Amino acid sequence: MQLPDDAPIIGVPMCVKHLDNHNFHTVGEKYLTALIEQDGPDERVPLCRIEYLGDDEDWGFAIYSPATDTYTDALLYTGTPTGHPTDAFDTAALVHLADYTK
Repeated sequence: MQLPDDAPIIGVPMCVKHLDNHNFHTVGEKYLTALIEQDGPDERVPLCRIEYLGDDEDWGFAIYSPATDTYTDALLYTGTPTGHPTDAFDTAALVHLADYTK
């Protein structure tokens, strides 16, 4: 099928990085969610939002607030506002999951 000459061109940014052994699309924000396996339906618990800042080791971090159903910029357990996605998960899991230990 031929597109008309005046058809708009839509670009979708794509940037794939490797974190550990996994491909990870780095454009935009990512949301980390815990999956709680239990009797009956599994429960999904929102944890945090991370944002790619151009460096695999330095991601923005916002913690999920169940009281307001929003994400708020916060410090990682390391004391910094940005860091590795693993630090973001550890911080959010320590806040939201009672049995989680780092």
